[in-house]
Amino acid sequence: MYQAHYNGSKHAVVGITRSLGIEHAKTGVCINAICPGFVETPMLDQGLEEFADVAGLPREDARETMLTRVPMGRFLEPDELNPLAIYLASKECMSMTGQSMTISGGMVVT
Repeated sequence: MYQAHYNGSKHAVVGITRSLGIEHAKTGVCINAICPGFVETPMLDQGLEEFADVAGLPREDARETMLTRVPMGRFLEPDELNPLAIYLASKECMSMTGQSMTISGGMVVT
């Protein structure tokens, strides 16, 4: 619910990443994006509270409902994003540009 603006901004990031990746490909600058799913952060806590209010659910029920969207059955921890960020900044990644890497516990938004 009430996700149009948020999701629209995420799609914009993917499009900008693709475009900038192409535009800067010959400069040696690689441009990629990390697209995380639900990560245990204050932003997730706020989203869970808002979802609980809109859905008329207790907070824990809202959390369990959101978890059903994640095939691995858990939200990501912030540190789980670090290895991907390090890889994208490494010389081993110099031939990849314009890509958006999803790390989401298997969650796919359709």
